[in-house]
Order: sequence, then structure tokens, then C-alpha cells
Amino acid sequence: GVIADRYDAVNETNEGNNTLVATDVITIVVDIDLQPTVITPAATSWSTGTNTSVSYTVINNGSSSTGTVSSYNALYLSTDATVTTADQYLAQSSVYNLGAGLSRTANSSFTVPTTLAPGTYYLGVIADRYDAVNETNEGNNTLLYTTTITVQ
Repeated sequence: GVIADRYDAVNETNEGNNTLVATDVITIVVDIDLQPTVITPAATSWSTGTNTSVSYTVINNGSSSTGTVSSYNALYLSTDATVTTADQYLAQSSVYNLGAGLSRTANSSFTVPTTLAPGTYYLGVIADRYDAVNETNEGNNTLLYTTTITVQ
């Protein structure tokens, strides 16, 4: 719709005809699809209590920008090949204003938790871990690293 003389700055003989509403419906489509594409750990053998880092990339496969909504992407270690937010959290980074077709790479440094039992783990990243961004495809937000991580 449109409003003429919105602030009543003009003294008019008829103030009652200053609005017009269109009869057609306007549909706004927001197409955002966040997907992790690459995980690169600094090493595949970690010792508890030491520092390490992992870089990962998240792309917006959609045709719309994420705008100013902050999306948090997080790294996890899992005892199985299905990484979820219930697994061992390691680190996160935020991203906003990610345009259509663009990607961002984060380099997360963290201390390997001393509570981790020695063993073999799967490393994964989950894009938009809090579901803050309304995406057209929520099913591709997780990526598993191709090699397991050994924790000592």
C-alpha cells in the first residue's frame, strides 16, 4: 500500500483519500541454505589439555542473504558417525550477512577437554546449531570429517 502526505504536511480539502491498497498479493521468498563444506583439523591426533585448531567452511547455497541474524556454527566430537548437538562440544563461531552463494571459513582454536576418554572420535561441524536461520533445507547442516580423530 501507499500513503500520500504521511505526516499531514499539506492542508487538504479531503484527508480521507490518502491511502491506497493494492489488490494483488506480493509474495516474498527467502531462500537461505547453510551447509558446511570443508573441515580441516590442524592434526588428527590430540592430547587432552592441549590446544589445537580446526578450520571449516560454511556456504549459503540459497538465493537470499542471511541478513543480520547471527548463525552459530559449532564443532563436535562424537563416538559414532552421527554428529549431533548432544555430542562433545568443542568450539563455535558466528556468521551473519552471508550473501547468496558466498562462504565463510572459520578457524577455531580450543583446548581439548581433559574429560575426554582416550579413543577414536568422529569430528563434525553443525551449521546454524541453534536453528536461528530459517532455511529451505535444514537437512544438510552437518558435515563429518573423513578421518577419525585419536585422543590420547
